[in-house]
Amino acid sequence: MTVGEFKRVVPDGVLIEKNPTSTLDYVIDLSLEMAASGDTLATVTWDVPAGLTSVLTSKTDTQAVIWLTGGTYSSSVTTQYVVTCTYTTTAGRGDSRQFTVLMRPVYEF
Repeated sequence: MTVGEFKRVVPDGVLIEKNPTSTLDYVIDLSLEMAASGDTLATVTWDVPAGLTSVLTSKTDTQAVIWLTGGTYSSSVTTQYVVTCTYTTTAGRGDSRQFTVLMRPVYEF
């Protein structure tokens, strides 16, 4: 998969707004960490909570990518989903990063 110019690079712990009908790509960019250690990503796994759907995942030597769709919006309850990316590197390092998806309404124009 080629990551286009509309990718959303997400820092660890960030809150992202999404509406239930969108299908969007999110990128965990580890290029600074990988450059500092001379390491590259070996494996990447994603933990996506029920309600959100992972459409596609991929990785490069320095980035983990996930495409998400779905989610439920309710005007009476705040719906949030925590997405976790767990990775290992070729040198044997391991860690995880996460971001929170906050559902927002679909606006009709």
